[in-house]
Amino acid sequence: MQDPTTLEHSAASVAAAQAPDKPSGALASLVVHHDGGGSVRTLGPGSRCTVGRGFPAELTVDDRSLSRQHARFEFEGGKLWVEDLGSKNGTWIAGQRVERRQLRPGEVVHMGRAVATLHLLGTETSDPAATTGAEPAFFGSTMADLYETVERVAPTTVPVLIVGETGSGKERVASTLHKLSERREGPLCVINCAAIPESLAESLLFGHQRGAFTGAAASSRGLFEQADGGVLFLDEIGELSLANQAALLRTLETRTVQPLGSPRAVAVDVRVVAATHRDLRAMIAEGRFRDDLFYRLNAVTLRVPPLRDRRDEIAPLAEHFQASAAALWGVARRKLSPALQAHLRALPWPGNIRQLKNAIEHASLVARGTMLDVCDLPQELGSGAVASFMEALPQSRGSESSETEAFSRSDTVPLPTGEPPSPKSSADGGGLTFKQRVLRYEKELIAEALQQTGGNRRAAARLLKIPIRTLTHKLASLDLKGPRSGDD
Repeated sequence: MQDPTTLEHSAASVAAAQAPDKPSGALASLVVHHDGGGSVRTLGPGSRCTVGRGFPAELTVDDRSLSRQHARFEFEGGKLWVEDLGSKNGTWIAGQRVERRQLRPGEVVHMGRAVATLHLLGTETSDPAATTGAEPAFFGSTMADLYETVERVAPTTVPVLIVGETGSGKERVASTLHKLSERREGPLCVINCAAIPESLAESLLFGHQRGAFTGAAASSRGLFEQADGGVLFLDEIGELSLANQAALLRTLETRTVQPLGSPRAVAVDVRVVAATHRDLRAMIAEGRFRDDLFYRLNAVTLRVPPLRDRRDEIAPLAEHFQASAAALWGVARRKLSPALQAHLRALPWPGNIRQLKNAIEHASLVARGTMLDVCDLPQELGSGAVASFMEALPQSRGSESSETEAFSRSDTVPLPTGEPPSPKSSADGGGLTFKQRVLRYEKELIAEALQQTGGNRRAAARLLKIPIRTLTHKLASLDLKGPRSGDD
């Protein structure tokens, strides 16, 4: 999604929309998230880009929910526009079908199962140093930056190593590399190295001849031969044994494979993209990963940040997953309530995008109201999940998983770009600890529940699905004072 995996930035979008028109040298970035990954196009002043399923669209999305030429995005006179091109399924913004409309930066546009956003990127300059250290007028997405790098790397043939936590979208990045490369007409073969027995890895990768081992009743082409002319994605490369690592290195260096039981080598033309959630440098130090293979694989390293560091993407990703669930299962298409959006941004998401997708699909199937709400989430992610996580923070700090420890080195995290900083956080430098951020979101959830129930604490507790004693305690500890009308 952005994956489908990413992108609505509420506070930043409003601030950018209210800012003066951009100078004529400004740039805009069109980010499209779809089931096949994500794509990015940079638009200069007066330029446009057509999105659709096939030629003559400039940005193609291989998804039958889109028309061949679905919608056109424009950057004209410092303003952003979207125009539907007579598509079958329509172009939608905030639940409304549109023909042509001006966009706020970061506003989410739905086209079938694809989600698109336009972002203002600042001023074009030939001198990179001229903008060094300057804050852009719009706080763009981390994933937008990543996909811009992907777009630059894709046309080359260098090996790429993608690192990131489980479920963060590494396979989507690999798929996008393939789609944007000169090898897009060739195959994309994917194998999860963690899922294959050590004794079968060499056969699966390089193939075998009939009779090469017990049970080899017929010859079989390995994945390298199957991917000839295309891309081979080796997911969880850190799980390969040292023996299989050596065989893989030999193939990468010679660009040939020798099937088991065969006396001859076969030339292959394959671009290798590998991924891992492991810290491979630490594994090298421990003797569990070959350093020569590491340096062969990571000509370019792409780091996919965890979802907790991409909180501006959570709401639009959730909307995308809800729209996909509605189209796939025929359930109602619903918006996300403000309380749910705040709650989703406050959760830690150890399972990253995969966990978010499962949660929204669950909510879409069980929801009965006109909007998705916190009560529709799986029980473990419900209204008490934020508080439970917050209370567990002191105990969990010393037992973080290896993947979290590998990619999270700081005790503080920046404020989410989708929320305006509170006066207190602005005064202390614009940054809060993660626990402080969780407290802030919890406070917002309770305040909103009280507002929705007219200050009735019992009704607010029922809405939040927490005991009235818990709510009373939290009101005191969070210094939340409000009317108690109708408590009885």
